[in-house]
Amino acid sequence: MATTRRAFGALAAGAALAALAPAGTASASPRHRRLIAHDDFRHGLRCWAVELEQGGTVTARHGILEVDVPAGATIWFREPLEGPYVLEYTATPVSEGGVNDRVSDLNNFWNAVDVRSPADLFATRRGGALAEYDYLRTYYSGYGANYNTTTRLRRYVGEPGVRPLI
Repeated sequence: MATTRRAFGALAAGAALAALAPAGTASASPRHRRLIAHDDFRHGLRCWAVELEQGGTVTARHGILEVDVPAGATIWFREPLEGPYVLEYTATPVSEGGVNDRVSDLNNFWNAVDVRSPADLFATRRGGALAEYDYLRTYYSGYGANYNTTTRLRRYVGEPGVRPLI
């Protein structure tokens, strides 16, 4: 059974992926935030590492990150982020009859460390299948799993099969 995500992240340049750090504490109001990282999706995938379960295409151009894949995909922002921060983005799932169109499963990992290569997240190869990420110590949120019936927040602990719900 194919589980497909297509065009997650159809983002306008002004609403591109951004990491905002609050000035002071994590509960600072939005007017006190400062931009610490962003990508406007106009210069290719230089800021991103792509892991695909069964191939497909991931492109960043004209202000849009488009993901058109037949199975799992993970797209990592390469720049490490430290301290308290807020991730902001707009994702637009596409359901227009395309072969990979399926409005389901938008997952996020952050503060990730792979226990097999703790000094370098990208030193251990992964291929986009969700179970491969069990080796991470990370936070995870998932929207729309199980045909849009499940939303989860987890803390992965770096052990296969152990994904405690928060």
